[in-house]
Amino acid sequence: MAKKESSAFILIKDRYFQLDKDFDLMMNACTSDEEKKQLKQDYIISRANYRRSLNLNFEENDPIVKDLCDKLGAVEERISKGIKNLGITSNILIMITESVKIASSIIVVVSSLI
Repeated sequence: MAKKESSAFILIKDRYFQLDKDFDLMMNACTSDEEKKQLKQDYIISRANYRRSLNLNFEENDPIVKDLCDKLGAVEERISKGIKNLGITSNILIMITESVKIASSIIVVVSSLI
């Protein structure tokens, strides 16, 4: 029987796969070399977060993990709405960076619980 995916893992996985799927589109929407550099960095960190999360057991009831997942879910919702309504803008790129940082925080917290 396959292991049930936690909501934290799903959020981290979805962030990576969304960045992977739309990377070229987002890169073309960047208006500066700094934005392109940040997007590349976010992609690399997001991929690393996903790979690290594959072997972690997420404690869904941990209050810190739950709080971070709530924050990550809220940012992801704002990203989705923003892209749908406005396309990819510098504000969306900033939110993606925020999302990647929160996902990284989840990985750190979960890793420390082991």
